[in-house]
Amino acid sequence: MKVENISAGGPADLSKLELAEIVDVKLLQSLLDDFHAVAHITMSIVDMKGKVLAGVAWQHICADFHRVHAETCKNCIESDTKLTADIAPGEFKLYKCKNNMWDIATPLIVGNQHVGNIFSGQFVFDDELFDTEFFRAQAKRYGFDEEQYLAALLAVPALSREYLNRCMTFLTKLAHMISQMSYSNIELARSLAEHKRLQETLIRTEKLVSVGRMATTVAHEINNPLAAVVNCIYLAASNPKLPPEVKEYLETADRELKRISNVTKRTLGFYRENTKPCAVDIPSLVDEVVELYLSKFRSKDIRLSIERGGCGGQVIAVAGEIRQVISNLLVNAVDASDSNGTVKIRTSRVFLKGSYYTRVTVADTGAGIPAAIRNHIFEPFFTTKDSLGTGLGLWVSKQIIEKHKGRIRVCSVQGKGTAFSIFLPDLQTEPLAAAVA
Repeated sequence: MKVENISAGGPADLSKLELAEIVDVKLLQSLLDDFHAVAHITMSIVDMKGKVLAGVAWQHICADFHRVHAETCKNCIESDTKLTADIAPGEFKLYKCKNNMWDIATPLIVGNQHVGNIFSGQFVFDDELFDTEFFRAQAKRYGFDEEQYLAALLAVPALSREYLNRCMTFLTKLAHMISQMSYSNIELARSLAEHKRLQETLIRTEKLVSVGRMATTVAHEINNPLAAVVNCIYLAASNPKLPPEVKEYLETADRELKRISNVTKRTLGFYRENTKPCAVDIPSLVDEVVELYLSKFRSKDIRLSIERGGCGGQVIAVAGEIRQVISNLLVNAVDASDSNGTVKIRTSRVFLKGSYYTRVTVADTGAGIPAAIRNHIFEPFFTTKDSLGTGLGLWVSKQIIEKHKGRIRVCSVQGKGTAFSIFLPDLQTEPLAAAVA
């Protein structure tokens, strides 16, 4: 059974399943074999495409003649599909196929979906005469050996109508039992899939909680000793007897320690001092983030291009959170770029679906994102950086942008690079002449 086709829940999922994916074919074949040994009933289980999944005691006339010839086989398939399409649940249908053999069928209904039928067939009634001439003509028409064909016809069982009704009462109950058991199996598979999904969600949540706790601890452990060192430098620099060059060194150290403290806030806290939405100038925010990572660009010899496209750029947002998103995209672009590569950052104002947005695009000239994983890059803990990545950056970025009523898009071409764009509702609602469509 293909659990992935039904794990979403809902009746529509059953339309994706073949009968062979719902029932245990080997078990049903064994059941038919055992029951035929007792009751001598010809039976088969056929799906809606006419494929026989299990069968027992097929008559010689069908197995060696009708099912072998292309034209007569079409009649058999039509019998198995079209002539059985309108049987109500719990009932059976008696009919003659175009090969002039009696067949009888009852449907297999799983979750209100007609998925197949149980057949009994290739028989005649004991109160009717063989139409021998019809079968002689049929042998001639399809090139059957007439003598062997008529011998196969005489071997077909002649059943009483009472006996047939009893057989079909059993087969109807069997069909109902198979249908119920199949649906129960599907519900069980769906429940197991949902349980697995919830379990995976719980694991991801626990990981996120652990990461949050770790980030808080790291920030605390870094800032405390930093504060102590800054105080020591302040006290040392206050000594009037210090030589000028030593005092200059201490001032430089103080500036660098403050820069480390600033980096810690940006990296782990992202300016917790301002957690309420306010007017944010996106181009200025981009400049701040770029300044933070200039050394990273220089170390990899990556060219940086900053473009301003049009007016605007004012949004209502939590500055620290948007800074975090831009930072994530910028770091990813640097990591994806080789030496002498190029990273472009462009801010512009665009009109989408009746509203104006400020767009920030971060593009690199790296290897690009393979199409096979492109749909997974915003999932938590999904990373292509092996042990160097947490797999949280893009997932967190998407959550932040969507919380700000914005959207995030990615365009990537393997071998040429990747461009991420974020769109935030622009504070200016009136059209500007310089707005980019």
